[in-house]
Amino acid sequence: MDAVLIMVGAFVGYILMYKLYGKFIGRKIFNLSNANKTPAVEFEDGKD
Repeated sequence: MDAVLIMVGAFVGYILMYKLYGKFIGRKIFNLSNANKTPAVEFEDGKD
């Protein structure tokens, strides 16, 4: 029973850190924001 509890705790820890550290990396290192336009929007010419 203890091993299952440790496994569940580790899994929850990985998911939590994935969310928190991923946001940190995106903001501080890659400078991600919603203000940047994608190339599909920026260079849109009305043709497919």
